[in-house]
Amino acid sequence: MLIGNPALGLDPTLLGFAFIMGWCLNLTGSPFGTTVLLVARATGVRGTTLSWRWNGPFTLAAAAVVAGALFAFGA
Repeated sequence: MLIGNPALGLDPTLLGFAFIMGWCLNLTGSPFGTTVLLVARATGVRGTTLSWRWNGPFTLAAAAVVAGALFAFGA
């Protein structure tokens, strides 16, 4: 059984890794992510403040690391 599309030239494992990493980055970078909503509710801090001001630099740095990893694994 073939998983993936050979015409696209994508490794199914790398594609799955990209989807999971995108979901993980969404957890800290989006004001509508589950973790941000839970912490905002518990602390009373706005979700946009949590995700963009506090988690923004972390999310951007993590996105750069993930992009580098995807590039390295895909080569």
